[in-house]
Amino acid sequence: MFNFIKSSLYEKFKDDEEVWELVIDALISMAYSEENIKYLQSNLENETIKFSPEQKYSILVRINTSKTISVEEKDSIVKKYLENDTSDLGKYCKLKCWAARPDAKIK
Repeated sequence: MFNFIKSSLYEKFKDDEEVWELVIDALISMAYSEENIKYLQSNLENETIKFSPEQKYSILVRINTSKTISVEEKDSIVKKYLENDTSDLGKYCKLKCWAARPDAKIK
């Protein structure tokens, strides 16, 4: 589904802001494979897609579910985007990122 959204809807609705936001939300919600997570991470870091703050939070949580991204890299990414974020959503996102990690020691 991720690849369908990316290849079909992504380009089709790029100029329609309302639909575009929904397309990006769907893309994030369907990102389960390591390849999909890396794609979102790359777009977040390179700012090739304009994400809303809520979408950035969702991507950060997705990144933290990855089994191939190192703990150090996850920590660095979370710190980069949330270090100065004192909002309730930012604090909640930090907790969700930590809890999302596939590490038995955390559970």
